[in-house]
Amino acid sequence: MARKRKIVEETTASKKVKVEPADVTDLKQRLTLGGDGSLTGTRDDGNFYARFVNMGQGDCIVLKTPGGKVVLVDCGSSRTDDGLSDAYLKLFAYHNLFCDRFLSADYPQIDILILTHCDKDHFNKLKEVMKLHDGYVTVGEIYHSRELSKYSSTLSKWIQQSQTGTEWWVTCNKDTDDNGSTTLQRRGPSDTKYQPHPLGAGPPSLDPEGGLRILTEPNCTITILASGVEEKYVADDDTNDGNNRASVVTLVEVFGRKLLLCGDATWSTEEYLMTKSIWAKKYKKRLKNVNIVHVAHHGSVNTSSSPEFVQLVAPTERALISSGKVGDPGYGLPSRAVVQRYHNQFVTDGKAASAHDVWSYPNGIVTPSSAENITTPVYSTGSVVPQPLTLSPLDITWVAPG
Repeated sequence: MARKRKIVEETTASKKVKVEPADVTDLKQRLTLGGDGSLTGTRDDGNFYARFVNMGQGDCIVLKTPGGKVVLVDCGSSRTDDGLSDAYLKLFAYHNLFCDRFLSADYPQIDILILTHCDKDHFNKLKEVMKLHDGYVTVGEIYHSRELSKYSSTLSKWIQQSQTGTEWWVTCNKDTDDNGSTTLQRRGPSDTKYQPHPLGAGPPSLDPEGGLRILTEPNCTITILASGVEEKYVADDDTNDGNNRASVVTLVEVFGRKLLLCGDATWSTEEYLMTKSIWAKKYKKRLKNVNIVHVAHHGSVNTSSSPEFVQLVAPTERALISSGKVGDPGYGLPSRAVVQRYHNQFVTDGKAASAHDVWSYPNGIVTPSSAENITTPVYSTGSVVPQPLTLSPLDITWVAPG
């Protein structure tokens, strides 16, 4: 009996005790203190809100429409930032998403989920972040490029368990050479492809300018302009089986303003939008001088943000890059050349901002990233360190007129 007790005691002592990372403890303490009170607003207040979440090397964008719908665009990371733990990253993301503006215990519903493409740094934290919620999170409509099986079996299973609406595999790549199509495919044994509804017959529908409308409210529309672009119109250095090129590109129009979300779109995707799409002439009018642009592919100069595209979109308010402070040395993301490209566009247009640092790679993967002082509204998620419940340049607030 004594020998048995000794074995049990030794086994118990040998078990590893989970120690909470110091950065998680610090974050929890800061959360209890709250922020400066600037992050106000609720899901039903009629305003438009968006937040770009720092995921290190990754992407996560959450929107709240004037009609109270919550839209989540990606949620993933392949590299934490500046020595931060993975546990910190997930807890930080959770508290960015679960606040009065977006998700809450009273309404833990993601009305629309957009998965731009099947690179893991855009989807692999979704399930883990949602599991931090003490309750069940549901997902309504889901839109993604390429088949869902290309993402992960874990994510696919979570989606099936959480979904209350329809999952749509979106193809929006019809070009002037009659390649591609504008179709939607539901998950199911028949895998039937559907044409979009006529506008007004319910989402998703084809609007007069060729976009795939996935949300319509009196003061807000959300439209997919590209998804599943396959043709290599430009040598875009897309090494991931064309996944980046296939990214969902989404245009949000609200109160007469525009927010363009680019995923990891490449030069070929940009070329499709500007010249190759059968709707290119109308697309160019829609994309000209957007208010805020989400810079494509974490600020890559080898794949995205061609001078022609930057000059076309020429944002009037901000350019936001999803990238870490240290960034990804394997790819040199973000590139200083892209930061400068948008900076120069703002200078040309006479748009200035308070001086701030943006971390980037001067020579791609050759040298370490470093900070550059910028005096125009170009920001990266890793270069801004928002305090809990506090507004930052990564937040968008567009107030309902009147």
